[in-house]
Amino acid sequence: MIKLTEIVKYELEVKPILGICIIGACITRLLSVLFSSYLILWIQQFAKNGILRDRDQGKEIYINMMLYSVVLSSFIFPFVGKFCDTYSPRNTVPFAFLFRCSTTYMFWLLDRPDTVYAYAVCVMMIIGTIIENISIDSIFNKNLPKETRGILNGVYSFAGQCGILIYSFLGGWMFDNIGPKSPFILIGFLDFAFAILVIVK
Repeated sequence: MIKLTEIVKYELEVKPILGICIIGACITRLLSVLFSSYLILWIQQFAKNGILRDRDQGKEIYINMMLYSVVLSSFIFPFVGKFCDTYSPRNTVPFAFLFRCSTTYMFWLLDRPDTVYAYAVCVMMIIGTIIENISIDSIFNKNLPKETRGILNGVYSFAGQCGILIYSFLGGWMFDNIGPKSPFILIGFLDFAFAILVIVK
């Protein structure tokens, strides 16, 4: 265990970009909670106040948003990969995180989920999250040393799972005590902070 810790510490000192990617993984992996839980909860709350017909309409809106994002993503991803391969991480990573940060701000301004604008914002937010994952994963994999690739991949995955666990508790508390949009605003803040970290580093 001590040897493993020393190996990881050494690799992160030699290549600080790996440590930044691990921090980024804690943020990007939150999509599994953000969109599988809090997005549909946010949509279905509008069935209670009469804006939506019922919860089934909320589910239909959610499914359509996810479907549109998957279809659009399939066309966008090759260009995102090319972008990440062509330009420096100092440009691609802040761009990806600031893009999703801007979509969370637009989401904060939404007052109902059944408009074309709401669809566009939510789809862009989902796509932005996946772009973040591609940008961070590609940089991390490019910088992995062959000798310790397995160990560092394990640390990378572990960091992502820790992020999901912490966000699940914190986001749930914020949803209940602050408001349905608060987990998304938290994500926007984390995106902005990480983008600044990459720029400064």
